[in-house]
Amino acid sequence: MGAKMYPKGTNHFSPSSPLFKAHQRPSIILSDLGVGCMVALLIVMFTYLHHSDPTIPHYYGSEWTFLRGAVATVDRPLLGWMGRFFLHNISHDHIAHHFFVGVPFCAYLASSLYFRHVLRRHGWIDNGPEITKHIRAVLGDDYNYDSTNTFYAFWRSFTQCLFIEESEDGGIAFYKNAEGKAAREVAEDVPGMAIQKNEG
Repeated sequence: MGAKMYPKGTNHFSPSSPLFKAHQRPSIILSDLGVGCMVALLIVMFTYLHHSDPTIPHYYGSEWTFLRGAVATVDRPLLGWMGRFFLHNISHDHIAHHFFVGVPFCAYLASSLYFRHVLRRHGWIDNGPEITKHIRAVLGDDYNYDSTNTFYAFWRSFTQCLFIEESEDGGIAFYKNAEGKAAREVAEDVPGMAIQKNEG
């Protein structure tokens, strides 16, 4: 790894790299652990943001179906173009991922020539945006997309998604904030309307 003009084994992440003196190795190990922890925290944050939002319903008992469970998430443009590129659209097309778990991870398999041929034949390479386009068309207003800034969305979810109170007979529930208020509630008496936003 590294340019040819540097000795073999030159690497900024390896404690045994010729770049570092022996007394620097513990610091390199700590630095590597810090980078690993930050990556892990980002993955946890992204996962949290996809599945924790004041607008996401939680289904219990007979109200739960695979379809309802699959759409109970949020597509977010996390980190903008960088998220699209480095995260292979997993944030932008997360609902598609819930329906087709291979999206977007088929791109990793595509590095193998054999798998690339198989995946192309089935149309599974870099197809998250295409699948999302069709999901949006089918779901219409029920498609859940939030373009809120990543870090503000994290703060909002962290402060508004504190707990869920499941009714005794199951049904549909929403996250509640510290005051016990939900951003949405189930509409009981509106024909053709299962969920509505709270005004207060």
